[in-house]
Amino acid sequence: MLVWVVSTAAARPAQRGLEALTVPSDRLPRGCQLTPPPDPTTGGSAVVIMPAMLSRNPWIGDDRPTVATIHSLVDSSPRLPDGPPLDARRATQYALKWADGVRDAYRAGYVSEDLTEITVYAVRLENGTIKTRVFARDNADRCVQAVRAHVQADR
Repeated sequence: MLVWVVSTAAARPAQRGLEALTVPSDRLPRGCQLTPPPDPTTGGSAVVIMPAMLSRNPWIGDDRPTVATIHSLVDSSPRLPDGPPLDARRATQYALKWADGVRDAYRAGYVSEDLTEITVYAVRLENGTIKTRVFARDNADRCVQAVRAHVQADR
């Protein structure tokens, strides 16, 4: 059975930028590391299309669709409005509202020696407040604990 443990750090004004959320490699336990970004090539000259937040690790940016996705993960996705289903254009407009009031966003992926995956998402709001969320499968994993401790302490 797969269980995801999610933690949310309290939002407060940030003293530093989003890049400070990345755990320095000397603070990670043995076998814990940033997940290498995927190779965009698939052998020859073919290129794989991927979301901006997966193109590098860690990712920091202000690409509106990516910011909206990350913000919805940090603050939990809203319910869709009642009524008839939204068409594609209106559904996109509705989803992009999550980017309103957000200066930039952050995503970093880590992997532990036993292949536990840890993902850190954060948004910096226009007022400077940073909100974070850490997703991991195993809260007891030393890599998860190190990442979570750094993210919570740095803010």
